[in-house]
Amino acid sequence: MSGSYAGIVRGLSTFEQLQKETQLILPLLIKDRPRFGWRGVMLDVARHFIDIHVIKQVVMKNMQRMKMNVLH
Repeated sequence: MSGSYAGIVRGLSTFEQLQKETQLILPLLIKDRPRFGWRGVMLDVARHFIDIHVIKQVVMKNMQRMKMNVLH
């Protein structure tokens, strides 16, 4: 049970990662919490041109997979 939408998304991400590694038996209880409250990634778009589809891929796929919550 999660207290927020972000917790649900992170729980589903953990479930997806576990599902790829092992064969799961349902029902399943996932206890997952971040070690740090501030988990971020920085994209330096001022110094280097980054295409919009690359930015979207970083934000939508990679940040969710790594359970990051801040984009600089």
